[in-house]
Amino acid sequence: MPKKKQQVVYVVVYGHKHGNDCWVRSTNYKATLSVATTIKEYLTDVFDADAQKKIKRLLNEGKIAKAMTLYGEHTEEWFEIYPREVDT
Repeated sequence: MPKKKQQVVYVVVYGHKHGNDCWVRSTNYKATLSVATTIKEYLTDVFDADAQKKIKRLLNEGKIAKAMTLYGEHTEEWFEIYPREVDT
């Protein structure tokens, strides 16, 4: 039996007030960008205007991990990215 090839995919988990959302991206870079897009989409959930500005600045500077942390501090929501091997 031929050996199956392994591929790494990245599972993004977004914990929010309505539950958890999960999605899969083919690279860590794409997974991280998807988190940035989600933060931008829900940035109005951050009620502190100064924090909103700082999160936008961090995202624009490519400091997505710091933006994720700050977003979580102001919304009590969170993101995690897990690499997983799957058979192809």
